Amino acid sequence: MILMIYTSFSSFIKADYEILAQKYKVKKYQYLNTKTILSHFFNQIKIFLWLILNIHQCKAVYIWFSDYHAFFPVLFCKIFRKKSFIVLGGYDVTYIPEIHYGSINNKIRKGVTLWAIKNASCNLAVSKYVLNQAVKLVPTINVVLLYNGVDLSIFKLQEGKKKDQILTVGIIDSERRIKLKGIDVFVKIVKEMPDFEFIIVGMTETIQNILGDIPKNLKIFDQMPHAQLNDFYNEAKVYCQFSLVESFCLTLAEAMACGCVGVVTNAGALPEIVGNSGFIIEKNNLAETKEAIREAMRLNKQKSDEAMKMINTNFGLIQRTQNIFKILNEYGIN
Repeated sequence: MILMIYTSFSSFIKADYEILAQKYKVKKYQYLNTKTILSHFFNQIKIFLWLILNIHQCKAVYIWFSDYHAFFPVLFCKIFRKKSFIVLGGYDVTYIPEIHYGSINNKIRKGVTLWAIKNASCNLAVSKYVLNQAVKLVPTINVVLLYNGVDLSIFKLQEGKKKDQILTVGIIDSERRIKLKGIDVFVKIVKEMPDFEFIIVGMTETIQNILGDIPKNLKIFDQMPHAQLNDFYNEAKVYCQFSLVESFCLTLAEAMACGCVGVVTNAGALPEIVGNSGFIIEKNNLAETKEAIREAMRLNKQKSDEAMKMINTNFGLIQRTQNIFKILNEYGIN
């Protein structure tokens, strides 16, 4: 049995659960991240007791992100000689002071996060960017590259649906995430390119109100079930990601798998995902960004094929599945 620990059962964590469940019995535990010290204290007690009841039954513990919730699982694995695996998703090895982003944003949290990374049996970095960040923080780290994967049976090109649309997708439920995901820049571009149709998916109604007057050439949709994004990916020709940092960006990869051409900032792992198939721009360079979008539209057929090839070759869910099982087997988890 494998114990799987996470804070939010998002689409990419669900994908790993389904991968592990193909071969192992998996027992899940959700650690509720809260902002108060008292709540964290009670949550630590809960996970401590849960581990006492379950650690003897498992072969390994599989943890998504290193943070407070990783401390006791890694400690128990060291004491009871079990294997511990932490998926480094980027939040755990990145800090952006201006928006207080990252789990290394104070001394105690940073200490817990880095201790877990240092003492895990193996850390699984979702991109080369994340791997390099982790090595900078913990030079003695045991870490391997394990890219996220796109379910290519779902996210694939549907012929004849493309429109002259420019899309961005993300969980945009706070002012901080507007800046993190580059939505402020995206809206500036919308206003300066009135002849193009732009779409934002994943913005809550409360945050929409913060934006004020919405340009006529911009459509905004709230958060929706993951599979429904397929229709948006297949109708858009260009996918934009103007984030301050991205550890992988699954939505970009999914959009590319559906034939979107990526226009992205030179931030985090975004250049890794796009490669030569799209356009990489400097942050906040509006002139360069507008020109890249126009080029992505002009060269769409050629670049669309390159984008799909990039994802199919490097970032499919099949590749991630094979690599997870390979890594676990190397650590004796058969």
